[in-house]
Amino acid sequence: MSGTILIKFSAGPGEEAGSLAHRLRNFGEDVFRHLRDTNWGEIDLDEVDLATSEFAVRGIKQAERQRLARWLQDEAARQQLIVSLEDR
Repeated sequence: MSGTILIKFSAGPGEEAGSLAHRLRNFGEDVFRHLRDTNWGEIDLDEVDLATSEFAVRGIKQAERQRLARWLQDEAARQQLIVSLEDR
């Protein structure tokens, strides 16, 4: 069984929307590389390129769901991004 995590981004104090979209895309590329290396799930780079405030990771293996969520939170914090994760 596989699932989806929706990653929602919020702008920080004084951050402009355009800046957030650029940082969101960079984060998405990092997530893509991590998923490619770990095979924990899938991400659509076209969706990331069009995203302005959220994108999804799909096909997440049940056994890796918690590890992936923890990695996403840690990586977002490392990149100083404000995110919330919605498990679907």
